[in-house]
Amino acid sequence: MIINNPKTRTMNNDNISSSKNQDNNTISDVNESHFKYIEIKEYDGGGVVKRLDVSGKTDRSADTIENGMNINLNHDDYYTFSYDSEVELELI
Repeated sequence: MIINNPKTRTMNNDNISSSKNQDNNTISDVNESHFKYIEIKEYDGGGVVKRLDVSGKTDRSADTIENGMNINLNHDDYYTFSYDSEVELELI
């Protein structure tokens, strides 16, 4: 990150090195493990009928899987729901 002094338009090296240290700490905080799931739920009662773990998949792959699940799904009784979780859930 380059920091310019608006009055003199010169770079301040002290600010640059301290910004790098702050950025590294921020990056380490972001590297938490998260789980991604797709569920098939019932409209009546909202019970989970099926839960798939798509944590290792890209967002595009997870969308493709959910779209495939919706092709033959009985939409009068069921719907799909995708979400992120901080805890690992039991697969159904």
